[in-house]
Amino acid sequence: MSRITTSNQVLGASVISAILASWCCILPIIALLAGGSTSALNAKWVEPLRPYMIGICVLALSFSWIQYFRNKSIPQDCCQTNSKTGFLKTKTFLVLMTLFALTSLTFPLYSNILFGEKGGQASQYQSNQKIELKISGMTCTGCEYHIENAVGTLVGVVDVNASYEDGNATIIYDSLLVGLPQFEEAIKSIDYQIIQSKHIK
Repeated sequence: MSRITTSNQVLGASVISAILASWCCILPIIALLAGGSTSALNAKWVEPLRPYMIGICVLALSFSWIQYFRNKSIPQDCCQTNSKTGFLKTKTFLVLMTLFALTSLTFPLYSNILFGEKGGQASQYQSNQKIELKISGMTCTGCEYHIENAVGTLVGVVDVNASYEDGNATIIYDSLLVGLPQFEEAIKSIDYQIIQSKHIK
Protein backbone atom coordinates (compact mmCIF):
# COMPACT_ATOMS: atom_id res chain seq x y z
CA MET A 1 0.00 0.00 0.00
CA SER A 2 1.44 3.37 -0.94
CA ARG A 3 2.01 6.20 1.46
CA ILE A 4 -0.55 8.38 -0.29
CA THR A 5 -3.27 5.73 0.05
CA THR A 6 -2.46 5.33 3.74
CA SER A 7 -2.48 9.10 4.18
CA ASN A 8 -5.90 9.36 2.51
CA GLN A 9 -7.29 6.63 4.76
CA VAL A 10 -5.97 8.43 7.84
CA LEU A 11 -7.44 11.68 6.52
CA GLY A 12 -10.80 9.93 6.15
CA ALA A 13 -10.56 8.72 9.75
CA SER A 14 -9.82 12.29 10.80
CA VAL A 15 -12.93 13.64 9.08
CA ILE A 16 -15.15 10.88 10.51
CA SER A 17 -13.84 11.45 14.04
CA ALA A 18 -14.40 15.22 13.66
CA ILE A 19 -18.01 14.64 12.65
CA LEU A 20 -18.58 12.16 15.49
CA ALA A 21 -17.03 14.58 17.99
CA SER A 22 -19.81 17.08 17.23
CA TRP A 23 -22.54 14.60 16.28
CA CYS A 24 -24.86 15.54 19.16
CA CYS A 25 -24.96 19.11 17.79
CA ILE A 26 -24.93 18.24 14.10
CA LEU A 27 -27.81 15.74 14.29
CA PRO A 28 -30.50 18.31 15.25
CA ILE A 29 -29.55 20.45 12.25
CA ILE A 30 -29.87 17.42 9.97
CA ALA A 31 -33.25 16.63 11.54
CA LEU A 32 -34.48 20.20 11.03
CA LEU A 33 -33.31 20.25 7.42
CA ALA A 34 -35.05 16.93 6.81
CA GLY A 35 -38.23 18.27 8.43
CA GLY A 36 -38.15 15.84 11.33
CA SER A 37 -38.33 16.17 15.08
CA THR A 38 -35.12 16.52 17.04
CA SER A 39 -36.53 14.67 20.03
CA ALA A 40 -36.63 11.43 18.04
CA LEU A 41 -32.94 11.65 17.25
CA ASN A 42 -30.65 11.24 20.20
CA ALA A 43 -26.89 11.19 19.94
CA LYS A 44 -26.07 12.01 23.54
CA TRP A 45 -24.16 8.73 23.81
CA VAL A 46 -21.41 10.30 21.67
CA GLU A 47 -20.75 13.18 24.07
CA PRO A 48 -18.49 11.27 26.53
CA LEU A 49 -16.36 10.20 23.55
CA ARG A 50 -15.89 13.79 22.31
CA PRO A 51 -12.40 14.36 23.83
CA TYR A 52 -11.15 11.09 22.33
CA MET A 53 -12.64 11.90 18.92
CA ILE A 54 -10.98 15.33 18.99
CA GLY A 55 -7.65 13.67 19.83
CA ILE A 56 -8.03 11.11 17.03
CA CYS A 57 -8.92 13.87 14.58
CA VAL A 58 -5.93 16.04 15.50
CA LEU A 59 -3.53 13.07 15.37
CA ALA A 60 -4.90 11.88 12.04
CA LEU A 61 -4.72 15.36 10.49
CA SER A 62 -1.16 15.75 11.77
CA PHE A 63 -0.20 12.39 10.31
CA SER A 64 -1.77 13.26 6.94
CA TRP A 65 0.13 16.54 6.73
CA ILE A 66 3.41 14.90 7.77
CA GLN A 67 2.89 12.23 5.12
CA TYR A 68 2.14 14.88 2.51
CA PHE A 69 5.32 16.85 3.22
CA ARG A 70 7.39 13.69 3.58
CA ASN A 71 6.25 12.55 0.12
CA LYS A 72 7.15 15.97 -1.29
CA SER A 73 10.73 15.68 0.02
CA ILE A 74 11.34 12.25 -1.57
CA PRO A 75 13.13 12.72 -4.90
CA GLN A 76 11.29 11.28 -7.89
CA ASP A 77 12.80 8.45 -9.87
CA CYS A 78 14.40 9.78 -13.04
CA CYS A 79 12.91 6.91 -15.03
CA GLN A 80 9.38 7.50 -13.77
CA THR A 81 7.03 9.13 -16.21
CA ASN A 82 5.22 12.29 -15.18
CA SER A 83 1.66 11.18 -14.74
CA LYS A 84 -1.01 13.58 -13.59
CA THR A 85 -1.64 13.38 -9.87
CA GLY A 86 -5.25 12.57 -8.91
CA PHE A 87 -7.24 15.13 -6.94
CA LEU A 88 -7.27 12.91 -3.83
CA LYS A 89 -3.48 13.17 -3.72
CA THR A 90 -3.25 16.96 -3.97
CA LYS A 91 -2.58 19.61 -1.39
CA THR A 92 -5.92 21.23 -2.27
CA PHE A 93 -7.78 18.08 -1.20
CA LEU A 94 -5.80 17.92 2.05
CA VAL A 95 -6.55 21.58 2.79
CA LEU A 96 -10.28 21.12 2.05
CA MET A 97 -10.51 18.04 4.30
CA THR A 98 -8.59 19.83 7.07
CA LEU A 99 -10.96 22.81 6.90
CA PHE A 100 -13.99 20.50 6.89
CA ALA A 101 -12.66 18.59 9.92
CA LEU A 102 -11.94 21.80 11.85
CA THR A 103 -15.37 23.21 10.96
CA SER A 104 -16.99 20.00 12.23
CA LEU A 105 -14.92 20.00 15.42
CA THR A 106 -15.86 23.57 16.29
CA PHE A 107 -19.54 23.17 15.38
CA PRO A 108 -20.74 23.23 19.03
CA LEU A 109 -19.19 26.69 19.39
CA TYR A 110 -21.29 28.27 16.65
CA SER A 111 -24.30 25.96 16.38
CA ASN A 112 -26.51 28.44 18.24
CA ILE A 113 -26.36 30.71 15.17
CA LEU A 114 -28.06 28.04 13.09
CA PHE A 115 -30.75 27.31 15.67
CA GLY A 116 -32.19 30.81 15.43
CA GLU A 117 -33.42 33.30 17.95
CA LYS A 118 -35.03 32.33 21.21
CA GLY A 119 -38.23 33.83 22.39
CA GLY A 120 -41.79 33.13 23.32
CA GLN A 121 -45.05 34.97 23.19
CA ALA A 122 -46.09 37.13 26.09
CA SER A 123 -49.15 35.90 27.92
CA GLN A 124 -51.82 38.26 29.18
CA TYR A 125 -52.82 35.93 32.04
CA GLN A 126 -52.04 36.52 35.69
CA SER A 127 -51.25 32.82 36.13
CA ASN A 128 -47.74 33.14 34.66
CA GLN A 129 -45.03 31.62 36.79
CA LYS A 130 -41.29 31.27 36.50
CA ILE A 131 -39.33 28.16 37.36
CA GLU A 132 -35.64 27.31 37.23
CA LEU A 133 -34.71 23.70 36.52
CA LYS A 134 -31.23 22.29 37.18
CA ILE A 135 -30.59 19.82 34.36
CA SER A 136 -27.80 17.27 34.04
CA GLY A 137 -26.22 16.31 30.75
CA MET A 138 -26.06 19.60 28.84
CA THR A 139 -22.62 20.12 27.26
CA CYS A 140 -23.04 22.59 24.37
CA THR A 141 -25.39 25.04 22.69
CA GLY A 142 -26.94 22.16 20.80
CA CYS A 143 -28.06 20.76 24.15
CA GLU A 144 -29.59 24.13 25.00
CA TYR A 145 -31.55 23.98 21.77
CA HIS A 146 -32.78 20.45 22.53
CA ILE A 147 -34.13 21.57 25.91
CA GLU A 148 -35.65 24.80 24.56
CA ASN A 149 -37.29 22.99 21.66
CA ALA A 150 -38.73 20.18 23.79
CA VAL A 151 -40.11 22.47 26.50
CA GLY A 152 -40.95 25.40 24.21
CA THR A 153 -43.41 23.34 22.18
CA LEU A 154 -45.57 22.61 25.22
CA VAL A 155 -48.87 24.49 25.30
CA GLY A 156 -48.70 27.19 27.95
CA VAL A 157 -44.95 27.82 27.82
CA VAL A 158 -44.27 31.51 27.29
CA ASP A 159 -40.44 31.51 27.26
CA VAL A 160 -37.58 29.06 27.78
CA ASN A 161 -33.91 29.90 28.23
CA ALA A 162 -31.47 27.04 28.74
CA SER A 163 -27.80 27.44 29.61
CA TYR A 164 -25.35 24.59 29.34
CA GLU A 165 -22.70 26.63 31.23
CA ASP A 166 -25.01 26.94 34.24
CA GLY A 167 -26.69 23.56 33.70
CA ASN A 168 -30.17 25.03 33.99
CA ALA A 169 -33.27 26.16 32.17
CA THR A 170 -35.51 29.05 33.17
CA ILE A 171 -39.11 28.71 32.04
CA ILE A 172 -41.95 31.24 32.11
CA TYR A 173 -45.25 29.43 31.77
CA ASP A 174 -49.00 29.66 32.30
CA SER A 175 -49.59 27.49 35.38
CA LEU A 176 -53.20 26.83 34.35
CA LEU A 177 -52.02 25.03 31.20
CA VAL A 178 -48.68 23.39 32.02
CA GLY A 179 -46.45 22.58 34.97
CA LEU A 180 -43.45 20.69 36.31
CA PRO A 181 -44.72 17.18 35.41
CA GLN A 182 -44.96 18.15 31.73
CA PHE A 183 -41.50 19.77 31.85
CA GLU A 184 -40.04 16.62 33.42
CA GLU A 185 -41.66 14.43 30.78
CA ALA A 186 -40.46 16.62 27.88
CA ILE A 187 -36.91 16.80 29.20
CA LYS A 188 -36.78 13.09 30.00
CA SER A 189 -37.97 12.29 26.45
CA ILE A 190 -34.74 13.75 25.06
CA ASP A 191 -32.59 11.96 27.66
CA TYR A 192 -31.76 14.80 30.01
CA GLN A 193 -32.60 14.74 33.70
CA ILE A 194 -33.97 17.40 36.03
CA ILE A 195 -31.93 17.39 39.23
CA GLN A 196 -33.69 20.21 41.04
CA SER A 197 -36.51 22.68 40.49
CA LYS A 198 -37.06 26.07 42.09
CA HIS A 199 -39.94 28.51 41.58
CA ILE A 200 -38.82 32.11 41.14
CA LYS A 201 -40.96 35.03 42.22
